Amino acid sequence: MTRLVTASSPSAAIPLASSSSSRQTDPYHDVTARPPSTWLKTVAPFRTLPQTRAATGRIVSFVDICLRSFGQCCFQNSPLTGLVFVVALATSAHGPAMVGLALLGCMSANLFAITMGFHEPLIAAGLFGYNATLVGCAFQAFVVGDAPWTWEAHAHILVAVPCLSVLSVLVASAASSVLPPGTPGLTIAFQVTVWSWLLATHTWSPAVAAPFAPSPGLYMPLHGSAAAVATARSYDMAKVQVAVASGVAQCCLASEWYVGLAMVVGIALCSPISAFYAAVGSTVGTFMAVAVGAPPEQIYLGLYGFNGALCAIALGGFFVLANGVHPNMLVAVGILGSTLLMSTTIGAFGPVGLPALSWPFTFMTWCILVSATSMKRVVLIPLDELQTPEDHWEHHHERTRRTMRPSHPPPCFDS
Repeated sequence: MTRLVTASSPSAAIPLASSSSSRQTDPYHDVTARPPSTWLKTVAPFRTLPQTRAATGRIVSFVDICLRSFGQCCFQNSPLTGLVFVVALATSAHGPAMVGLALLGCMSANLFAITMGFHEPLIAAGLFGYNATLVGCAFQAFVVGDAPWTWEAHAHILVAVPCLSVLSVLVASAASSVLPPGTPGLTIAFQVTVWSWLLATHTWSPAVAAPFAPSPGLYMPLHGSAAAVATARSYDMAKVQVAVASGVAQCCLASEWYVGLAMVVGIALCSPISAFYAAVGSTVGTFMAVAVGAPPEQIYLGLYGFNGALCAIALGGFFVLANGVHPNMLVAVGILGSTLLMSTTIGAFGPVGLPALSWPFTFMTWCILVSATSMKRVVLIPLDELQTPEDHWEHHHERTRRTMRPSHPPPCFDS
């Protein structure tokens, strides 16, 4: 989720959750340096960890980059978060295949970025790998699905995932040239590459089809009396509550509730504020879907929670300073708007058999961030200074304290 630029312009680099390392000449600079004024200094190094230096060895550095790529799927520049995500996905119903394909995509994209000499601070923060991580997860969800893994049916995936992962790097880099200044690419590269593959499979041999992707067709509304419609759209509230956790898991295309809970814990290791907003976003999105009568099976899978969760994380202190009621109003608009757009996208993409993916989150966040440049009561975080919501609040507090401090002592008056 990033806006990428060439290495010749590091000050314009726009990472998703990278840090002040983008302004350092050493791409492996310790990114956890904080002002020494508050309690945050005691927990910040644990939350994000220093990016490993080249002296520790290329293998260790590459593992660090890949783990950060997993964490960046939810805006977290932390190898601890990434490790928790890997373990959580491994416990899902199709864990080995899910993690294997996600790692294949992540490693392919990062190796390509390193080989081609993309901007090193962005590589070190895992910003070239998270779209590819999601590509690998998408292949598990839409191509492998519930079918047992067989080499005859799925060998082509081992070629497709690396190729599309490389393509995601190029799409993300190209998107930075057309987006408005200061606008992050978010997950647009993941969406473009997966949509391209799924559309192409409609014209290919069934041997390379995506059998678990949505089937092309018009979405038919319910007809009949109000009582009949209400009966068809009755909800099991216990499943709805579980769907809140599943909504967080769907950020990585998993549907198990326990995966979502583990991911919230992983997010909290880097940013407790982000973990809180992830839970709020998924909760509000899920229950809004119930209120408007969305299909129960889609709600139970968590499909109405993850876009709200991502919007809430993005707007709840990451791209926008969380310093009052006005940013939270944007969070609410983002959650509600992305939930509406989820239904809109499902209906619009149904005829061509495409999933909505995280397009509602991407589009809604773009709209709000571009509009926020004209809002006097909203503070946007410069994209080359992105760290964590806690860091943003800390730096804002420190700047405010220094501004309020008198530059000269007050004059003395004789009695």
